[in-house]
Amino acid sequence: MTPRGTPGARVVLPEVPASRLHTLARLTDLVSSSLDSDQILGQIATATAQLTDTRLVAVWVADEATRTLELRAFSDEVLGAGYPHRHLAYGQDGAGWVAGQRRPLQIDDLSGDTRVGNPAWFIAHGLRSVYSLPIIHGESLLGVVALFAAQPFRLPSEDHDLIETFVAQAAGAIRNARLFAESERRRLAAEALVQLSRLCSETIDLGAVARRVVESVRTLLGVEESALYRVLPETGDLEAVALSGEGEMALGTGIVFPRGTGVVGLVVNERRPIASSNFFDDPRITHAPDIRKRLQTVTYRAILGVPLLVKDRVIGALAACAAEGRVFSDDEVRLAQAFADQAALVLENARLFDDAARRRHETDVLAEVIGQ
Repeated sequence: MTPRGTPGARVVLPEVPASRLHTLARLTDLVSSSLDSDQILGQIATATAQLTDTRLVAVWVADEATRTLELRAFSDEVLGAGYPHRHLAYGQDGAGWVAGQRRPLQIDDLSGDTRVGNPAWFIAHGLRSVYSLPIIHGESLLGVVALFAAQPFRLPSEDHDLIETFVAQAAGAIRNARLFAESERRRLAAEALVQLSRLCSETIDLGAVARRVVESVRTLLGVEESALYRVLPETGDLEAVALSGEGEMALGTGIVFPRGTGVVGLVVNERRPIASSNFFDDPRITHAPDIRKRLQTVTYRAILGVPLLVKDRVIGALAACAAEGRVFSDDEVRLAQAFADQAALVLENARLFDDAARRRHETDVLAEVIGQ
């Protein structure tokens, strides 16, 4: 026998079942070839459940900006159909705890742990224990994987290794989908800005351009509403030129925010972008009573406002409104500002055109009076 550790020694690796190798190879190919993250996560959840003999596997995707989790895949869609926690805040329920702590959690008795919300649902479906792990890439939390079973988990080391492999594949799927989505959004944003620039060069129709701006911002930022406002020179109040989304019915085109009120008024006063995750709870933001009453009927609470600047003057503001807790990234702020800059040019051109038309009219009237 060749002594262990000497040249020529043969290392005997543990045998990996062919079914596991086949599944891992198939999932690796799927992750590298598909951008449908929900399909991939569903396949990963199913494979994890089958190869670890687990009753149910669930996968949440994290939103670090809002510190929330969204349930995106089950190993068994029928069993998971009535699952009670499809959206969780960090710290809420077991998956939220894992997201907040960024470390695994094993609970042997779901009925007796305070971190478990609605334990009756789990017990009714024969699920008495859970083993959850964070999905992490670098410094970023991407999601949470949770395995549910009828008995406490006592996983052998090879199952732990397998689960870690599936978690890594889930991380790859989520990251690939996000990179593609960001690349696609930038492409669409560039195209929208080119089209807007072309429209601005072809018309001075403020209504048409304003409508294009708010619709583009609403689509590209994925928000519930976008609105464009102009400053009324006589009062400093802000008048809505165009709205797209939920606020069209609640506020209506032509709604006027008194000077200095709302995020748009604050943006004009401070001449810079301002964002809030809840404009009702933000002490910086005030609303006139009638406008506050209207805003209480809409579902959104987060808002981003950017100024419309022409030289040293603020002539308006652009707003994007989203669900409470939304945090707008620097890239999103820059995108909104790019559209605001285009809108500012059109607003200024429209003002100059109106001024010129008014002067022509005054000249014509004066000439007519002199001629008499």
